[in-house]
Amino acid sequence: MVKLGGEDVGMSFPSMHQPETGETTTAFGDTAEDAWRIARRLDPQE
Repeated sequence: MVKLGGEDVGMSFPSMHQPETGETTTAFGDTAEDAWRIARRLDPQE
């Protein structure tokens, strides 16, 4: 799995790509806490 994340004032995002399946998931949030909480639920490896 390839993971990428970033944040700026008022926005945060984690993005995950699964090369084996070609599936990419991205979650956006107003805060890093919100965005990463969503990402943890979407990541089957967490």
